[in-house]
Amino acid sequence: MINKNYEKFLSIFLWLTAIHSILVGIGLIVIPPSFLHHFGLIDYRESFFQAQGGVFHLGVSIAYFMAASKPLQSKQLIKFIIYLKMSAFIFLMIYFTFVLQSWLILLSGIGDGLMGITILILLKLSKG
Repeated sequence: MINKNYEKFLSIFLWLTAIHSILVGIGLIVIPPSFLHHFGLIDYRESFFQAQGGVFHLGVSIAYFMAASKPLQSKQLIKFIIYLKMSAFIFLMIYFTFVLQSWLILLSGIGDGLMGITILILLKLSKG
């Protein structure tokens, strides 16, 4: 079997996750609340929680970048990132099921779950 450098794959995936988080964060901050109905969300005028979510995404992207720079020296941080991603998955799936059946919430939940699982698998494989 070919020896693959899973640590490098983990690093690249964490970089991509950070970039995704930055784009989502910026989107949440700059998209007007009145535009959200195009994403299957309830139309509302207040943007505080939307902006707060954007700032949160920008903040956690820092953790992704930190972990991506030296993945095997950042195992605890990566475990925390996996916890965050799986918590987001569970929250979004519960919210989609019981509160608002928006395609964006469903896709976001599935995306967070897949990112968390991918990071977990790459972390396990990179341990050798």
